[in-house]
Amino acid sequence: MVTKLYSLFTQLLESEFIELGTKDTGHSFTDTDDRYIIRQRYQPRTDQLRPMELEPWINIAEARSQAALACVQYLTLDCFTLYLSDEEVSNFVHKGYYCFQDYAVVYWYDHVELSLSEATSGDLFVDSLLSALNLLLTRNWHSPRATEQKEKDRRVPIKAVQRLKVLQDTRFPEVFRKLTVLASAPAPFEFLNFRIQVGRARAVLEGRHEPVFTTAQVQDLQKFYGHAFNHFKCRQESCAWFSQGFASVREVQKHEGLHDRSFRCPERTCPSAEIGFAMNAELQSHLTSQHPQKIVFHATEVSFNPDYDDTFIVEASGQGQLDIVKSLVQGGIDINTQDAEGMTALHRACLGGHDEVVRFLIWYDHIVLSGQDTNGTTPLIQAAAIGHDAIVRMLLERGHVGANAQDKDGWTALIWATMMGREAVVRLLLERGDVDADVQDKDGRTALIWAAISGYEAVVRLLLERGDVNASAQTKDGETALMRAAEGGYEAVVQLLLERGDVSAERALIRAAGGGHEAVVRLLLERDDVNVNAQTKDGETALMRAAWGGHEAVVQLLLEKGDVSAERALIRAAQGGHEAVVRLLLESDVGTNAQQMDGNTALMRAAGSGHESVVRLLLEKGDVSAERALIPAAGGGHEAVVRLLLESDVDANAQDTDGHTALMQAAGSGHEAAVRLLLERGDVKANAQTKGGGTALVRAAEGGHEAVVQLLLQRGSSPN
Repeated sequence: MVTKLYSLFTQLLESEFIELGTKDTGHSFTDTDDRYIIRQRYQPRTDQLRPMELEPWINIAEARSQAALACVQYLTLDCFTLYLSDEEVSNFVHKGYYCFQDYAVVYWYDHVELSLSEATSGDLFVDSLLSALNLLLTRNWHSPRATEQKEKDRRVPIKAVQRLKVLQDTRFPEVFRKLTVLASAPAPFEFLNFRIQVGRARAVLEGRHEPVFTTAQVQDLQKFYGHAFNHFKCRQESCAWFSQGFASVREVQKHEGLHDRSFRCPERTCPSAEIGFAMNAELQSHLTSQHPQKIVFHATEVSFNPDYDDTFIVEASGQGQLDIVKSLVQGGIDINTQDAEGMTALHRACLGGHDEVVRFLIWYDHIVLSGQDTNGTTPLIQAAAIGHDAIVRMLLERGHVGANAQDKDGWTALIWATMMGREAVVRLLLERGDVDADVQDKDGRTALIWAAISGYEAVVRLLLERGDVNASAQTKDGETALMRAAEGGYEAVVQLLLERGDVSAERALIRAAGGGHEAVVRLLLERDDVNVNAQTKDGETALMRAAWGGHEAVVQLLLEKGDVSAERALIRAAQGGHEAVVRLLLESDVGTNAQQMDGNTALMRAAGSGHESVVRLLLEKGDVSAERALIPAAGGGHEAVVRLLLESDVDANAQDTDGHTALMQAAGSGHEAAVRLLLERGDVKANAQTKGGGTALVRAAEGGHEAVVQLLLQRGSSPN
């Protein structure tokens, strides 16, 4: 991993298209197989990729995914581990490991959000990115007391949730939660430890640890970190000078003082949004010269710019400018005007949480209260999702707000509120008699199922108190709220659902066992109506799922239940290499030669996966059939397992259903060491043939494995 990523970022650094030390340059992303180079300009905090000189055959979606995964994996390298010694940090600096840190720290989230907005839950990329994100956020998450309330009361942008929705139904719910926190935070970096790690690397480059660099060191550092060698950089990650840097510590200190100025440009893409002005007059002068169309927002007196179109009221409402909104309405602008995203002034005011603007707008008789934007979102949905309970109350009191309206994903205001854990909003919505709590989204999920997915106990309790909520409702895939709560390990939610009495617990047991949630499994096993041998459509049992996951404590609980079928569970545990679980199952006197539908046994699975210790355990059992296990072990090139099986005196010439032997499989895969071991056996038939007439030599030649071909010829294999 280190070698691959270091190679990738070294290519990036040396590319003629990239200069990491400058602001807003074009960046190249070059994959390690050199299949393509993509040149594109990425504007931070937006979802716009502006292609530059793109070849028509470049897969843009793949390039975006690559950029996201590369940034996240890069930030999980050892060089970013906390508590490294100064010497270790210095070594990483001189080896060039931090050459990409400025870019990755600033833009990793933008790449992740953009790539996930185009992904689907079945994409292999999503699984890889999820694992990397889980490691990154677990290692670097930092929620000090000062930010705890911000995290609790955060107002998550709906668009961020829509872009990240592919993560909501995964095995890492914490990744989704933390990413939405970052999306809603004014300064997302305060939730992460990057500042500490970046600061320590910069301390080396600034000469605080090594005051004098040799000429050779300077040349090496310039190769990795830029020829300008301006390493006195701003500590504000959102500032342009975070990556550009200054020539001296005095210059950067002078610059950082500008961040403390109170008068800042409201245009977030403007550099002056970060670097403030000392006086309001300076800000007004800046706005007049740089953003004349915005001056109406900041003038001392409200005035209407006649050159602005009717969508001006939408923008003014979104910024909470009540006086301007009133002036525009009185001037005759259509209160229901929609912007390019289909949002009205009411949409934007609800989204921004501007109570006074909403109160002003909703009492106009001709206001459209339940209008939908291009995503099907209504003002009520906006307010419910963000958690503006005061606005939700106003809208509900006004009436005719489309309380059960659904957006393009089938999500209602209630579903959005439960999905985001907005307890106060859920209570307000449920108090209305016309809110349907059992509405299903396009995948068949109800509000209760969404609350169970995230483990929101208080929200689940509110929904169940409604009385008419269907606790057994199923998604299109047959999932229930109890199954999802059990899968997430939410014991309190599982208890609440079980108390309803009208829910089926068998498939929930399978989910809980697969996740290794011991407390939930124990709770479910206490029920008399639970069949411990119940199966999924694929024939999976709770014991099989627990064994596959290596959850020893759960396996023990299920075995203690008695009368549980364990043979296929042994196969799963062996395939996963879970030695402790295999030992536990063998002690229960389980049969060792049971076969799957494809004929594989526990020993064959363990051998094919290279789990030497598990193979040894099974062989010690004594009554296990070992002949065909040698074939997958040799085909996988697992030398230690091959040696172990040969020592057990297995038939080295055993054939599978197609006539393949262990030697053929090893030769065809180019595993020279395994081939050598088999040939040393003496009784191996080097010229044995498959049903189609193929031999080990033919397989090796077809695979282009020259060393194996030579070895076989030396041992008497016939080319004819």
